[in-house]
Amino acid sequence: MRYLSFSLLALLSAAAFAQAPAPIERVKITDNELSCKAAFDELQGLDKVIAETKAAQSAGQNTATAGQAAGVAAEVASRSGLFGSIGGLTGQIFGSVASKTAANVAEQQGQMTAAQAVEREKQALARKEHLTQIFLTKGCSASDPSAPGKTPNAALPMPVAPAAVAPKTTEQALKEAAGSAVPITASLDLKNDLIGEMKAMNRVVVPQFRVAFVAKTGVSARGGAGLANLGQSTGFNRTITQAQSARVDMMLGNVDYALMQGLAEQLYADFLKRLAANGKQVLSLADMKKSSGYPKIEPVKLDKPYVKSPFDDTREFIFATPRELPLAFMHIDTHLGSAGPFDQNTTKAFAELGATLDALVLIPTVIVDFAQLESSGNSRFATSAEASATPKVGISAATMLIGMIGKDAKIFFHGDARFSRLNQPFFAEGEFGTVKSVDSFDNVALANSLTSLTGTQGTQYRYDKKLVTADPAQYAKKVMQVGATINQAFVDGLKP
Repeated sequence: MRYLSFSLLALLSAAAFAQAPAPIERVKITDNELSCKAAFDELQGLDKVIAETKAAQSAGQNTATAGQAAGVAAEVASRSGLFGSIGGLTGQIFGSVASKTAANVAEQQGQMTAAQAVEREKQALARKEHLTQIFLTKGCSASDPSAPGKTPNAALPMPVAPAAVAPKTTEQALKEAAGSAVPITASLDLKNDLIGEMKAMNRVVVPQFRVAFVAKTGVSARGGAGLANLGQSTGFNRTITQAQSARVDMMLGNVDYALMQGLAEQLYADFLKRLAANGKQVLSLADMKKSSGYPKIEPVKLDKPYVKSPFDDTREFIFATPRELPLAFMHIDTHLGSAGPFDQNTTKAFAELGATLDALVLIPTVIVDFAQLESSGNSRFATSAEASATPKVGISAATMLIGMIGKDAKIFFHGDARFSRLNQPFFAEGEFGTVKSVDSFDNVALANSLTSLTGTQGTQYRYDKKLVTADPAQYAKKVMQVGATINQAFVDGLKP
């Protein structure tokens, strides 16, 4: 019994290293030279291959089922102490680990064999379809395949190659996106604290328009199963619920800074246009420069784009602003800014703009996200952990519009600044690129095996890192859609 079991398990484990057969090409460069007889013989061979793949699928499924059964048997043997009777503690550990490992390998190999057989059957069917077209086009006879074809020089049917589409330049993507600045239908959770005096002002000045593009993001979840194992510490049929930890990281690719800069320019122009359409008198940059407050603005000094990765946030932000408005931060800005709580020079400069120009100062910060995150949360008592990231272009929570009149330009810890802030993100539907997993980790099987050996709870970790390769044109269009949506919401909030 002992030798039979280990021999069987070793045999199943060794099967994991069997090489997959060479793939079957649908079209070969020698197809034009095929005679009727050669095509007929290959068709007969393909029928045999298809039959073999169906048998392999069945065998693979049977092996996977046997592996599952072996795993259950190994678990029973471990619980009952069978391996311990063979060789004490060493036999207990070795027998349990070896049997479960081999059983897992057998199950995985069976699943792999079945999957490979399915793929090979698809390849064989595709090749058979192509050869059949060749056979019929040449006018070959199935009753006498050795006879020459009636139309041996007929053009052979070849698959139509997809037309190569040249990737759009940044300029083309921006040009197409300009027509997409139409608000989408969305219910926005926008908290507007702008006071009536601000809404009543007709003159407005916009000294800053910041767009923070999310380039990296992530989400995690944890379930500690803290109470799930109470009463399960003893007994033959005891079960142990594992703690779980899940994390997904996502990166945005194929979106360069030139595109971000161009989108910031277009969103800025869209915001000014909507302000004017709402009856506001928008002061120009030339008007701003007439104010004594303008030269006191302290731009961020950088020789490259401003990038922020807050310590309490999984995201990385890349800022872009219109070229005529260099990036500058106030001390009351979000945690994405560079100014400290006592760096009030720019704040006072903006307030002075409002006071000297008799205008409402408006400073939007728009956060453009590229993934919708979902998490089951973090709990010591939850028995599962689920985290997911779906590629979608949207506007993130904490996107805000700051308004100030400038009545308190000298002593300014908060002054008359008021906020219109987005509390919940919203997204545009539809794809804008492709997703590929670039790194992953899963210790579920190992954690379960260790728990089986020690009888103590472990943690199952699942991690996936994904790259979203954007279609710049589609990404730009969706940015303009969601950007126009938040711009209009901000402007609507200025109505008296």
